[in-house]
Amino acid sequence: MALIVNQATADALGFSLPAAVLAHKAAVEAHRLTVGVPAPTAHPIVEAIVRQHGGLFSVVESEAPVEEGPLRVTRAQARIALSRAGLLSAVEAAVSAADEETRIWYADAGVWKRNAAPVVSLGASLNLTPAQIDALFITASQIDV
Repeated sequence: MALIVNQATADALGFSLPAAVLAHKAAVEAHRLTVGVPAPTAHPIVEAIVRQHGGLFSVVESEAPVEEGPLRVTRAQARIALSRAGLLSAVEAAVSAADEETRIWYADAGVWKRNAAPVVSLGASLNLTPAQIDALFITASQIDV
């Protein structure tokens, strides 16, 4: 099933989404023939399109209904998605520098809500756009734990 991407989100990425998807898909295919080489990485939305949707996506105008991403995922799903996106160590560093409530939330929250204050503030501290955070939640929701 193709991922539906809102035109405004695609425009905000700052790069050609079709070109990035094609390049990442080719890199993932080429990586299958390697041993001991780290897997290629890309923008979280590009990775979600390639890994979870086989490279299939559609960009729709802003007026068209767009499937909303999941509003909550488990801690394990979120951390695995962050790891796959190459963001886990950066998030953990940001958590270490954050206030005590954020550190408690990160250590103990079994469910991560998309619009929870720690998610929003950590995303901002890492310069992630709302669309990038949504893509991470979409990726996380598809991880079977």
